[in-house]
Formats: sequence, C-alpha cells, structure tokens
Amino acid sequence: IQTLTNTGTTNVRANTRMTVETPLSNQGNLNVAGNLVTKLTNQLGATTTLTGGTITGNVSNAGNLGGNGSIDGTLTNRGTVEILAGNRLAATSTNNYKTLTINGTLDGTLINRAAGTTRLNSGTIDGAVTNLGNLTGIGDITGALSNSGFANVGGVLGALTNSGTL
Repeated sequence: IQTLTNTGTTNVRANTRMTVETPLSNQGNLNVAGNLVTKLTNQLGATTTLTGGTITGNVSNAGNLGGNGSIDGTLTNRGTVEILAGNRLAATSTNNYKTLTINGTLDGTLINRAAGTTRLNSGTIDGAVTNLGNLTGIGDITGALSNSGFANVGGVLGALTNSGTL
C-alpha cells in the first residue's frame, strides 16, 4: 500500500503482513494481530491495539495505545499507553512524554521525560529506566533505574542511581 490514512477501523489480521510505504496516519481504530510494516502516527483521539501482532517501524502516539505485542522501533508517547495485566508490550525503546501505565510488562528501555508520568501497577519494566519525570507505584524494574526526577516506587530494582527525589 502506498499510503493509508485510517479514519474508520483497520484490522491487520493474524498471520498476515501489511506494508505501507509512507507513514500511516491512524485517526480511528487500528488493531494489529499480524505484522504491520510502516512508521505509525497514532493521532489524538485514535486507538491502536496490539493483539499479538508486531509493528515494524517507529510509532508516535498522541492517542491511546495498548495491548500485547511488539514494536520493532521506537515508541514515542505523547498520549496514553496502558499495558494490562498479563500483557507484554515490547519496544526497542520507549520515550514517554505523557501517561504510561504498566499493569503487565514493558519490555525494553524506557526514558520517562520531564513531562511524563509512568505508573507501575504491579507491573514490570524489563529493561533500563531513565526517569526525568514522575515514576510511581509498585512493580519490578529488571535493569538499572537512573532517577533525576521524582520516583516513589516499591518492588525489585536492578540498580539505582539517584540525583532527583526518592
């Protein structure tokens, strides 16, 4: 597909591959159970749900994103990302500028930016975390936590370096 602007519902079904040559603009509902190959922009008010699928390319989220699957690229969140209990969202790296709630597992490096809020609700971050914003809750961080923002966390930490507020 040369271009795709979604204002309705687009389903990438399991065991299929959809390649979009230019960045996909999602303004509606996007459900990914298969392999979506493109750079994705999830607009304000839009919803992208991974249901066991993979997005191969960078993802910019200003809407809602969640589910169980992987992003073979960087996830930049300026909206809401929620990982439910029992779900795993893997991304090469995640830059959070707004709201990230982890009830399940975030797999990969996380940079929680100064305007970002990350909530661990008995979830796990399976990777290193750099916190410049707000990191709260109870959960596990398997990698090192470097905090120069505000962190109020309980659970298991791989290592801690603090120059902010604990």
